Amino acid sequence: MDVDEKNQLLTVRGVVKSNWYDYQLRWDPADYDDITELAFPEEWAWKPNWVLSNSANEEIFLQTSRIVTVTSEGMARFSSPTVFTIPCNMDIRYFPFDTQSCTAHFSSWQYPAKLLRMQPISETIYIQYISSLLGKKTEWSVDSGTMSVQLHDPYDHLREWSVLLVTLTFERNPLYYIINIIIPSVLMALLTLLVYLLPCDCGEKMSFSVSLLISMSVFNLMVGDILPATSGSVPLMGRYLLFNMSFVSFSIFVAAVVLRLHHRQKGNAEMGAWVKKVFIEILPTVLLMKKSKSGATDSGDTRLFVRSTQVRTFASSIDVRPANSNAINVLDVNEVANEHNKSGYQKTDVLDTILGEIKWFGNEVKHKEEDEMKFDDWKYVALVVDRLGLAVSMIVLAIGTLIIFAESSAI
Repeated sequence: MDVDEKNQLLTVRGVVKSNWYDYQLRWDPADYDDITELAFPEEWAWKPNWVLSNSANEEIFLQTSRIVTVTSEGMARFSSPTVFTIPCNMDIRYFPFDTQSCTAHFSSWQYPAKLLRMQPISETIYIQYISSLLGKKTEWSVDSGTMSVQLHDPYDHLREWSVLLVTLTFERNPLYYIINIIIPSVLMALLTLLVYLLPCDCGEKMSFSVSLLISMSVFNLMVGDILPATSGSVPLMGRYLLFNMSFVSFSIFVAAVVLRLHHRQKGNAEMGAWVKKVFIEILPTVLLMKKSKSGATDSGDTRLFVRSTQVRTFASSIDVRPANSNAINVLDVNEVANEHNKSGYQKTDVLDTILGEIKWFGNEVKHKEEDEMKFDDWKYVALVVDRLGLAVSMIVLAIGTLIIFAESSAI
């Protein structure tokens, strides 16, 4: 048996056995030395002229045996090996866990049903020996074979013909596809989860996702080359590969969003109140993440505490002693001026210049620390989005895989 899935053809090699009763070939064994069975060339006897009405080849007549065996009761029979090819509508919904069923139509070329009525020798076909030869080493194994007869009227009640239907049911052995397609696809889907664990600064987050998408596309092309070009149904393996490609595409989308949030531009560093509420306060708790250490995670009141220092000596040097602070330690210019006035020093242009430089330096440090805290907040938001994508992807991957493969009763 050979199955051509691409062209939806089934080629069968077997033995056709035919029995019929011919009253003209009866004799009394006592008159002929107790001979009860004779064998003679097929040209000497009448034959039913079987044809394969749904043959996929130009040759529709079956090969017949050159020898016909007849018993003294008039029962003639012959058997001959034959090879025939028939069209077979493949149901690929559960590929590679599918079971196919194909039917061959045998009928007489010359005699309608009122002259020749066909009857199956048995309702089942002897396939145990064939199955033992095929075993599990081939892609297909024959499950069962049945025979039945129906009356067919191709000319709208003008004449009925007796048609013998031979149905073969065979099952695919999916081990090859499990090892070479399914297991690699599942592993690549699991590798997609690693995209969410890669840090944004490594530079491989996007390229890793695109590489997985290309690999999925290659597997999809492999399955497409095997299956027939039909729009009747989408195979189970094809649905799973499409699901994986969508899954990887979603990871690429999340990776792009995360990289955009992580590398925030300086002119767009302000964060909305709802973003702080959702991505810094609510989601980290739900996702069991540590809260951000940035000042934006406090009660919303971002303040920079600037502690005073003292100018001990103006003539020789200015001793700056920063106090303890949670944010930034710079000089409080007003307190510097007050300390200077209390010490009795006269304010000069040199002092104004020094105090101006100190004030400018303090403001620069203050703005720099504010920007760094804002960028840290955006990096934390990117981390939360990454963790959220990981959680959603794990749930979707588990549920989607179970739903797709649960459709096949063979699993």
